[in-house]
Order: sequence, then structure tokens, then C-alpha cells
Amino acid sequence: MVKHRGFTLQKFLMAAGEPLIREYFQDRGTPIPDGLSVTSEQPFQQFLDALPDADQQAILEDLHCINDVAEQGKDHLEEAKHAFQIETPDDEPRERTALTLFLRDREGAFRYAYDGYRYRLVASKLQHYQLPVQSPTFEPEGVRRFRDEVQRFYQEQSKGAGCLVRHRQEAEKHVLLLLRGDHMTTELVWEDGAPKTDFYRKAKEEVLIYDTRNAVLSLKVVGRNEQAKRKYIEAFCQCFLGMDQVDEAIFSTRTVSLAPIQTNRFNYGGNAQIRWVRLVGIILRLQGASAATLDLKGDDVLETLQQDIRGVSLGDGPLLLARLRFKLEYDGRSPKPITVELQANGHTDLPKKREADIIEQYLKDNGVLLGRRAAPVALATA
Repeated sequence: MVKHRGFTLQKFLMAAGEPLIREYFQDRGTPIPDGLSVTSEQPFQQFLDALPDADQQAILEDLHCINDVAEQGKDHLEEAKHAFQIETPDDEPRERTALTLFLRDREGAFRYAYDGYRYRLVASKLQHYQLPVQSPTFEPEGVRRFRDEVQRFYQEQSKGAGCLVRHRQEAEKHVLLLLRGDHMTTELVWEDGAPKTDFYRKAKEEVLIYDTRNAVLSLKVVGRNEQAKRKYIEAFCQCFLGMDQVDEAIFSTRTVSLAPIQTNRFNYGGNAQIRWVRLVGIILRLQGASAATLDLKGDDVLETLQQDIRGVSLGDGPLLLARLRFKLEYDGRSPKPITVELQANGHTDLPKKREADIIEQYLKDNGVLLGRRAAPVALATA
């Protein structure tokens, strides 16, 4: 079973409330006996332990997932309530709201909130590609064609036929969430008092994000599978942009530039939503016979170079990586500083929370994130 952080069964049951918990178990066909309170920890645990192993595992997995969305996806719960017109009290615990969506519309409202939570969780360490300016169309048929292309690709690599693709829209961005298979894995386990080799296939989560404002496609692909990245881009262009062939220039066009940082043109002063920015890490390839690299970390790398390492500057060779720390202040909030990693090869590691949009726009305004203005998007009407 998937490991989940921050889950305590008794805490979840108390937050969700006895009426909804009873409804959940009733819907599963395993009703809680009359007179047994879900807040009675030991008797309720005994009730769970008496259920068949398969039921126990399915129940705990459901409750874990509901808890994950409640803890990490508050904004997505509110979006799902609005999108699917489900009303809940504003002051109720988030666990209760998440369970309500699960019970009222599992495949619609809850899936929408869960996908948003998984998207934010998975969508870090992205690689960006500039696509031709087109008028993309995201229709169900295009999503099915894209899934079929990806499924066929991984089947040919002996990674199984399992492949799920779901599309969602967040403001000007279209998101494709992928769940696909991997090579078979073996693990030695105990069964009936004897060792046994268990065979299973891991599921891998990946994501594609298309920004309609600049026609940039961002990918999160597990591992260093360049062939998979190329396949995703080609299938995306064919299924959503109507392109028969993909220009090779797409795979080499830069979408991240560290030049503003290296030439001291980057503004560290912030703006109305960002109090300050600091350079807290660099990887610099030094010019010379040894082709050495300098990996420098600190609270303020610019000050370190000026005061402590006076013989080295940012202009002494290609800047391969930069880490920037942002202190945000907006809407009365002052979250902890957020560190962002930028690589010259087009990789970024942006935050998973809603602060990402503020930081992303700041990087675009400072010429670090590049991209052209795109054409309007044609949305599915079905």
C-alpha cells in the first residue's frame, strides 16, 4: 500500500465525524454495528481487524487518500465544491469536507480535488520546451489518442499495458496527469511462515503542463528517459496541436536563461508580493585546463563572492545552476522563504503550492523564464 504522511486513524475519524464515517462504511457494505462509536479507539480498531484483509486494505487506502487531500489540497477542495456545486459549512474540518466530496461524487468532485493535489505534488523539477504557436484543442478524443500513443510506447518497452491519462485546466494552463507502468519488480516476502518471491509492477506518476500564454510545454518524467520525453512531446503535438511532424528545434530551444543572474541584471529587490530574493546557490564551470566546477551554497552567494572569494565571479565561466530564495508577502500572509532551483538546460524546481504562480511571473519579468505569446485555445464543448 502507498505510504502516506500525517495520517492518524483516530484523529481522522474524529475530524470527519461519526455520521459521515457511518455512511462511508454503510456504502461499502461493511456497516458499523449499532452502539459502537467510531471515537472509541480500541473497540473500533477491533471492528476493523475483524474485517477481511482485502476490505481492511481498501478502507485504509480510501481514508489515507481522503486525508491526503484534506491536509495538502485545501484550495483544490474549494475549487471542487464550486465546480460541482456541492455545499459544505465553511468552518467544518477539511477531513469532513473531503469525505463529503468522496461520498457525494467520488468520480467527479473528489477526483477533481485529488487530481489537483497530485498535480501540485508531482509538478516539480520540470523541463520546459517551446512549442510552435498554434491553436490547441483539448477534446476527450485527443486525450484518448494521447493515452493510446503513450500506452503503446510503454508496452513496447515491456512496461505493461496500464496507462491512465486525465486532463484538467488550471487558469491558462492545461494539465495532463499520467499514471503508467514500469518494469516488473521482485521482492522477497514472508507468506504462511515461509519466504516467497512476490512479483509486481510499480506505477509511475508523470505530468505535462501546457501554458497557453507562451506555448511552453513543461514535463515531469520519472528518471532520465529522453526517449519518453521525446515521445510525450511528439504525441502532444500530434493529438492537441494537429501537427504531423515535430521540428527538431523544439528539443534544443532554450526556455530558461541564467544570463540575467550571471550578468547582475536580475532584480533581487522583489515587488508588491515578493519582499526580497537572494541567490543561495550556484554551480559554475570554471574556465581552465581542469574544467572544474564550483558548487557554492550560502545565505547570500553574491555577498560571499564579493567578501570571501574575491578571485571568483559569476562571469568566470558558464553558470550551470542557480538557486534563488524568495520571501513572499501577500494577502496578509508571510509564508516561509521558498527556494527555487533553475538549470541552464531547461530544468526548474518550482514550489508545488500556489506561490508558484507569483514566483513564475517574477522569473518571466526578469527574463529567466522565456517563451513566446501563444494563440488562443479551443476548448472541448462536450
